[in-house]
Amino acid sequence: MDTGGEDRQAKSLKTTRVLANSLINSLQANDSVALIEYNDDVKVLSDWTNNKTQLTEIVNKKLNFGKRSKFVDAVNFAAKYFANSPSDNQHLVFITDGKIIDGQGTPVLEMTGDPGSTVIATVEIKGLSESCPKFASNAANLATWCPPNVIKLAEYNLLLPKIFKSQLDGMFIELNNNTSATGYIFDRFKSNTSASLIQQKVNQTLNYMQIRKIPIERIKLFVAIDDKSLTELWIKPAGADAPPFEDVTNPIEINPQNDKKELAKIFAAKPKKSQQKSNHKN
Repeated sequence: MDTGGEDRQAKSLKTTRVLANSLINSLQANDSVALIEYNDDVKVLSDWTNNKTQLTEIVNKKLNFGKRSKFVDAVNFAAKYFANSPSDNQHLVFITDGKIIDGQGTPVLEMTGDPGSTVIATVEIKGLSESCPKFASNAANLATWCPPNVIKLAEYNLLLPKIFKSQLDGMFIELNNNTSATGYIFDRFKSNTSASLIQQKVNQTLNYMQIRKIPIERIKLFVAIDDKSLTELWIKPAGADAPPFEDVTNPIEINPQNDKKELAKIFAAKPKKSQQKSNHKN
């Protein structure tokens, strides 16, 4: 449950509670739920349980607003949490922000949302007896309706340090604004570029990411041999295809976890330039 407080008009504890309780009430007797809240931090409010009374009480009494919304941290936390779960049938549901533009109280709603997000609509039916459930929910992933396109942010000479930092800052801002997107950095090097210079450029990028506190998993870094020295910056929204690295066959993806010796081995086997276009997908 997203209880970050950047936009109180789009997110309210009341709405979050209604949606969470609706989901809890729709569960079958043997279904278990774990409750996770994320704002300034990510924390578990309840471990796996099928006790609806307990879950409802936690939702109604323990949610609190924070100043930030750490979506990426929440996704990573949930993935690790699922890995330790005894169940093989698992579903991750996010209750987060979105704005209704028009149609409140009518059968048709117009709203905004992240292109890669999942929208959960909850309907309250009034006038039923107390024994009947009053809420029903359904979910739809926006990316399956209209997949977004990958975006080329910039293209510049990779040997200019000032341009290098300013352009990367622009990418980092885009990633902060779109927490489900992935950044791609594609460095093209001339064939006479030494392996040590390539490694120096890669280390420069990784070090600057660390200075700006950008998580390594938010960005993919590729290198290739070409007839020009050039850097391309791309943003891949959730649901979009990876960037088409044109005129290059088999660009090398750099694993930041590799040590220097392993990186040196990768760069020693320089990829050959190809005139054929490659629709690279990763």
